[in-house]
Amino acid sequence: MIKAIVIGGSGFLGSELCNQLSASGVNVLSVDNLTTGNHAFLRDSVDRVTGDANDPEFINNTIDTYHPTHIYYLAALHHIPSAELNPHFCISSNVMALSNVLAQLSKRDTPLSFAFASTGGVYKDLSETPLDEQSPLDPIGIYPLTKFWGEQLISYYQEKYADIFSFTVFRLFNLVGKNETNDHLVPAILSQLKCRPSTLFHGNLRPKRDYIHVADAAKALLLWSQSIKQPIPTHINICSGTEYSVQEVINLCMEVTDCYPSLALDPSRLRCNR
Repeated sequence: MIKAIVIGGSGFLGSELCNQLSASGVNVLSVDNLTTGNHAFLRDSVDRVTGDANDPEFINNTIDTYHPTHIYYLAALHHIPSAELNPHFCISSNVMALSNVLAQLSKRDTPLSFAFASTGGVYKDLSETPLDEQSPLDPIGIYPLTKFWGEQLISYYQEKYADIFSFTVFRLFNLVGKNETNDHLVPAILSQLKCRPSTLFHGNLRPKRDYIHVADAAKALLLWSQSIKQPIPTHINICSGTEYSVQEVINLCMEVTDCYPSLALDPSRLRCNR
């Protein structure tokens, strides 16, 4: 029987994953410190507990109580402007918390499967060249760097504790959908258009991104826990395979909302990385 713990389970992707796991018959526990997550996103059938992945005692007590067969590690500060403004907090949230969870798990002798949510931002910018899991890595910016370091931690524990852990790293591209907990591109545009403004403020218009619906990304993570194929790939991209520029996303949002304001550059929305 599958029993899953989703760390960061009440956030954007985490809540969708917890709900899909529960709907498929999996016993699932959401672990979240509620910095951005919200237990209200969860189905009533999803167990939930509030706590921080940086707390060794809390992590140990949670694992002792729930006895998971699978752990999904989704917790992270992934709002790029917030990460750039406070890199120390970003490292603590994204690297040190993961390190604590892995350290506590390494003291145990019960085999389990561990999924880590990384980012497509770890790849080198190859312009129009399609990316695959073997593409070169070159993260730029503090958030992609913390995910790269997280992947290195995973590799270390995989090699040292191969008899205990089975690891898979999921490199997620840009998610869209309901219950978004950060002011990312699509919700930022729609929140402006909702007010029917005469001017819409934006950052870079040219960068292209791959967007995938949060429900589809969660479905991929759900299927991982159900897979009986061995070995499962160690790294898996979760993306649509199609890129859209910021300008194209803005145009689509204006078409959907039937609101066509003029555009104006807001320097505070510019991103230094890619």
